[in-house]
Amino acid sequence: MGKVERTPRDVRSRGTGEARILRAAERNFARYGLAGATLAQIARDAGMSTAALHYHYRDKETLYRAVLEHILRLWLDETAVIEPGNDPRRALEAYVRAKMRFARIFPDASKIFASEVLGGAQRIAPFLADVLRPLVDAKSSVITGWSRAGKLRTLDPRHLLFVIWGATEFYANFAAEIEVVAASSTQDVRFMEEAEDTVVAIVLEGVLPRR
Repeated sequence: MGKVERTPRDVRSRGTGEARILRAAERNFARYGLAGATLAQIARDAGMSTAALHYHYRDKETLYRAVLEHILRLWLDETAVIEPGNDPRRALEAYVRAKMRFARIFPDASKIFASEVLGGAQRIAPFLADVLRPLVDAKSSVITGWSRAGKLRTLDPRHLLFVIWGATEFYANFAAEIEVVAASSTQDVRFMEEAEDTVVAIVLEGVLPRR
C-alpha cells in the first residue's frame, strides 16, 4: 500500500507572534537549558522586544512550560487516528509517520521534553498523570480491541506505544549520534523519509497477524 500522508498539526493557533516565540524558545532552551536561556535572547531570536514577549508569557518558567505542553499536545493530537472504527494498519502507519515528521520539524522541542523527563519530570508530572495516562489507557483499549478482533497480534498496547515513541523520538533526541554514524543529517528530507519508511515497516511487521 502507499504512504498515508498526514501533515502533523501544529497547534500554535494563537497568532504568529506566539508561534515565533515558541520556536525561538525551543532553540534557546534546547541549547542552553532553562537556567542558561534568557528571555531577552529569546525575544531577539523571535524578532520582538522583551516587553512584547512578556505580553504573551510573564516569565521564563511559564514559557518553558508552554514549550513542553506544545510538543506534548502535538504528539497527543496525532493519536486521534487510533479509534475502533479505523483500520489498524493505516492508523498505526499514520501515527508513526506523524511522529517521525515531528522529529525532523520540532527536534528542539523533543530534546527539551526528553531532558525534562530525565530530570524527573517534575514540571510535567501533573500533565503525564492527568492527561497522558488516561489517553494511553483509552488508546490501549482500542489496540486491545483490534487484537481481540484478530486485526493485530496479541500484545501489550502500552509497550507498543513506548516502542513507537522511543523509535521516533530517537531521531530528534540523538540527532548528533545519527549524523556521525550515518553521515547524514536528520534535517535531510530524503534521509528522514527512508527512516520513516523503515520504522513503519518494522512496527507493522511486528504487530500485524502473520498469514
